[in-house]
This record gives sequence, structure tokens and C-alpha cells, in this order.
Amino acid sequence: MGDQVALLVVGFVLTTVLGGLLGYVFQRRAWSHQFNVQRRSTEREAASAALDELSSLLDKRRYRMLLVYWRLEWADDQEFEDAVVAYRAVLAEWNDGLNRRLALVATHFGADLKQELDVLYEEYREAGRRLEQAIRSRRAGETVSDRDALAELLERLNIRNYSFAETG
Repeated sequence: MGDQVALLVVGFVLTTVLGGLLGYVFQRRAWSHQFNVQRRSTEREAASAALDELSSLLDKRRYRMLLVYWRLEWADDQEFEDAVVAYRAVLAEWNDGLNRRLALVATHFGADLKQELDVLYEEYREAGRRLEQAIRSRRAGETVSDRDALAELLERLNIRNYSFAETG
């Protein structure tokens, strides 16, 4: 009878220890899995928010450029100047977060999309340079010479904005 009690106690202790150890191992794996799922979800949300912000700003800048473009010849001076002020406000917002947005794209989407964004930024720089020249010409009372080239560039930016947002 003593052997049976000892065997029962040893069995109980082994079952409790082994059961506790197995419970701990499986619980730890479940927590680790849950943490990884939550982390990936948070990263996806951050990437999506970064892309939404960037896409919105790309569209906003292009639209403000269009407002200036449309008012180059057919608007009174006040409408034209209001459009220029609105464009310059977006341009300041654009430049204030330029490197942060590049870093976010590189972090969340990789070097390929960042490189595509670099090219897109260069196109915006060119469009901005042409738009500033047009603004100076209008203010000087001169005819805006490369209005058609600016229109083509703004249309190309529209296509590029869409393509960029779709890629991301």
C-alpha cells in the first residue's frame, strides 16, 4: 500500500509539474504569437496612415498648382494672388515634412517605392519651378510662355500620383 501511495504522490507531482511546464510553454507561445500579430497590425496601420497622408499631400499640392495655372490668364489679380497664397501654404507644408515622409516610405515600403517617390518629388520640383516662373511672368504683365508644357507636366503628375498611391 505504501508503494501505491508513493507512486500516486510521484505521479501527482510529475503530472502537476509537467502539466504546469507544458501550460507555461504553450501560454508563452500564444502570447508571443498574439504580440507578433498586434505588432504587424500596428505596422500596417502606420504604413497605411503614412501613405494616406502622402497621397493626400501630393493631390493637394497638385490641385493648388492647378488653381494657380487656371488663374494665370483668366482671373482678376485678387483671385490669382489668392491662388498663389494657397499654393505657397501647401508648399510650406510639403517642405516641412519632406524628409520625414521619405523616411516613412523607405521604412514601411522599402527602397523601391522610396526611389519612385524621389523621382516624383523631382517632377514636382520641376513643376514648381515652372509655376514660379509663370507667376513671375504674370506679375510682370508678360505672357506666360510655357503654359502648355506646364499643363502637360501637371497632367503627368496626376497620373503619377495615382500610380504611386496604387503601388503603395
